[in-house]
Amino acid sequence: MKFTNLNSISMSTLSGYTRIYAQNGYQLPKNKDVYHKYIPLGYLRDYISNGRITFVSPSTWNDPFETRYYQIAYKKIGYTEPSIFCMCLTDKQSQNEDAMWIRYAKPGDEMVKINLVIKDLLDLLEYQGGKMGFKAYVGEVIYVSKTGIMGITKKNSTFFPKNFHIEHYLTLMSLKRSSFSYENEIRIFIVPDSKKDDLLFHVPAANITTIINKITVSPYPIVYSPFPNPDSMTYLNVRKAKNEKKFPGIKVEASRLFEDCPKCKL
Repeated sequence: MKFTNLNSISMSTLSGYTRIYAQNGYQLPKNKDVYHKYIPLGYLRDYISNGRITFVSPSTWNDPFETRYYQIAYKKIGYTEPSIFCMCLTDKQSQNEDAMWIRYAKPGDEMVKINLVIKDLLDLLEYQGGKMGFKAYVGEVIYVSKTGIMGITKKNSTFFPKNFHIEHYLTLMSLKRSSFSYENEIRIFIVPDSKKDDLLFHVPAANITTIINKITVSPYPIVYSPFPNPDSMTYLNVRKAKNEKKFPGIKVEASRLFEDCPKCKL
């Protein structure tokens, strides 16, 4: 979402759920049934082997513009800042795909893109939210310039109204520099009912291979270096076959971002 499209800050229960809320008018995509997430293979291996999906604390984020409004003196405006954990996703599969593969690569680990079935993921959060004691909030990241982020202060009545609530806090935690607008990021925040100081929040998922229904292998080598030459489709298919054995029950495909292109014939 562009900053200019944020007319007001709001929150409402997502249709069909009682513990999942939509931020700022967010609506589930009408022509998509999955979210996409680019992650190192080691993270996916943890998901599968432990039967869980992991959300991370903003303490782990390395962009200071994204954490500008995290853990500040909210008590001065009468608000008690809750613990929050986040999962970053996108619903745009191929837009600026190359940048996504490179940006989220982890040195020494293979990258994959996973598809998470939206309904199954939300159903899991609804069920585990009641069982574990948390609420979930889903919404679009708000892309704004550096000066725009810096310019939001407590004098801004839209972001810092007299009655400051969770929706205002999570909206501040959804701000991101316009430089990253190609990501078309969706964020799901987990807000536990009680304070937690952990860096990670694990949501048990016994049916993990139902929620993650496809894996796409990166076009880049496993050993990552900035802007490496893409792998050949032959080697990509070898890696695809290896991952099919590692994760039975989930469809695996190789990225076709750099598929051979025939010469034009005049």
